[in-house]
Amino acid sequence: MSVNPNTEKRVGSYKLKANQYVTLKISYSSTNKIRVGIVSKSRKYVALKNIKSNDIQRTKVGETDTYWIFVQNNSNKKITVNGIYIC
Repeated sequence: MSVNPNTEKRVGSYKLKANQYVTLKISYSSTNKIRVGIVSKSRKYVALKNIKSNDIQRTKVGETDTYWIFVQNNSNKKITVNGIYIC
């Protein structure tokens, strides 16, 4: 998927339970101004730390809710992002 400069895109819609782990593998075109993670229906963000392209990272869901994977492109260039979600 493409993410325009200074925008956020959300994908998927996953019903997750509290204390469930989510694993993400994200690859993206070059920029160091990217933020990736999950966001709940109640707008609580869980951003992954120290994101590098092709890294596999795992995070824990705080509460039972519907979640989306989000990508924030904080650069001034359009980027391309691909990823895998494993619950």
